[in-house]
Amino acid sequence: MSSKKTDSKNLSVFISYRRKGISQIVAPTLAKRLKEDYDYTVFYDGTELVPKAGVEWQKLIFERARGCDVLIVLLEKETADSDWVQREVDVARGAGVSLLPIPVDVIDKTDVMDKLAIDALQWFEFDSSAPDYQSLAIRIEDLARITRSTQKTWYESMQRRRVLRAPQNIKSYAQFGFKNMSQMPTLHLAIGDMTEMDEIDVLVNSENNYLQMARVFEHRTLSSVLRYKGSHVMHGRILEDTVQQELDTYLQYANLLKPPVPLLEVIPTHAGHQQSLLVKNGARYIFHVVAMGVSPDSDEVQPVTTDRQFIGCVIKALNQVIEVNKNLGVIAPERDKKRYKAEVANSASYQPIKSIIFPLFGAGHGARPVSEVVPHMLNGFRKFYQDNQYNTALHLTDIYLCIYNMLEKETVLKEFEAIFERL
Repeated sequence: MSSKKTDSKNLSVFISYRRKGISQIVAPTLAKRLKEDYDYTVFYDGTELVPKAGVEWQKLIFERARGCDVLIVLLEKETADSDWVQREVDVARGAGVSLLPIPVDVIDKTDVMDKLAIDALQWFEFDSSAPDYQSLAIRIEDLARITRSTQKTWYESMQRRRVLRAPQNIKSYAQFGFKNMSQMPTLHLAIGDMTEMDEIDVLVNSENNYLQMARVFEHRTLSSVLRYKGSHVMHGRILEDTVQQELDTYLQYANLLKPPVPLLEVIPTHAGHQQSLLVKNGARYIFHVVAMGVSPDSDEVQPVTTDRQFIGCVIKALNQVIEVNKNLGVIAPERDKKRYKAEVANSASYQPIKSIIFPLFGAGHGARPVSEVVPHMLNGFRKFYQDNQYNTALHLTDIYLCIYNMLEKETVLKEFEAIFERL
């Protein structure tokens, strides 16, 4: 006999599980009951795109994990060994989705939950031989309300910050030129939130060596803001995590590039969904500079620290401008046939990159003083143009170095004036 139906309110559930053992028996039964008895939209890996495989399947799974109201994790002893489960949990957590651990075997729950980094959550006791679906539905709907409230609060907070910060955003506070070098681009000191500065072709992002952008609901970092503003968002809900999805796809198809990616590599992506805030603001690309190493066994972050590394980050990002212009905007790996074919088709109308904006590398996680970071970045700009001043493939007209607030203005101006001419 079916349980009494509850008002689902278009509620969606994602079931994450290890594709072996008891979990693979429980998952389809659980999905069937939640869908039929409670009219939930339920996703697990046996429901869609069965004939398709590889990246398309992975992309769909991550889209569903980000877009659901509750992600259920079926726990067995070996669940934490599943890379799929680890990624699904992380993707959902990053999107502010509530997680519901359900043990389906007699196990040490705290051990497996600790390995999945969900040890702070309360699990739901679920007897698969006599399941209490009504209690489970109540828990799911409680968690769904938390998900929607969390996402709404975060979105409203972002909107308030955007309104409050707008008067502080100065795209070009001061302009500088290269000494003794003609026909060189203008250097600009920008102040404020670089993601809100309009009509800049490339935004440079400092990223970790696994190319996993910061979770949009947990951090106020450049990576998290780029991830959010590059997404397709409607009413505060992320419908498509576009930039992270492109990074995921790139790693799947790149022949020689596998995580952990070496420091100083630069991975180009588009600026996001066509309806995203970044694209509407005129951005075309994000260059993800691998400037932080993350240990797979801990949350420890090791950013670039040496002077040579700072200069290398700048030069490699600027070299990527030449590469993208040379390839007429084709940045997808050839093995990504669908995306590659589309970019080749659009190459005839490609307009060269003319502007790029950099954050301060190492001033965040690296905790290095601005007075130490800025000279190395400026020397990176100078060295690049000394090497490329006669390069006809270079179309840059403007380079921006962005600082976050006015407090650092005088320090940075002093460093600019020591190397370049003020215009």
